[in-house]
Amino acid sequence: MSDSFAEKVMDGFYEFIHTSDWHEGKKVVQSHPELLQPLASQFLALTLAQPEIWFKGHVSHQDAERYVRLHLGVLEACREKGVQSTFSDLT
Repeated sequence: MSDSFAEKVMDGFYEFIHTSDWHEGKKVVQSHPELLQPLASQFLALTLAQPEIWFKGHVSHQDAERYVRLHLGVLEACREKGVQSTFSDLT
């Protein structure tokens, strides 16, 4: 049985926010095209109410929110400008 869209988005975003650098992050985004769909953006924005879920309590709410917002912003830029252009700006 295949994963649902929500599971794919959650798995992809978890992998994305836990990359060690933007080069690795680009690879994750390229391998998870579902992250660039508008519905994914809306779905992931809902997690901002409890952003620490992405970090299993290892960071404060404020740090988790800042980090999640940063990565959501990168995905938004990828949707608007393309993956290559966005990550070229970051590296």
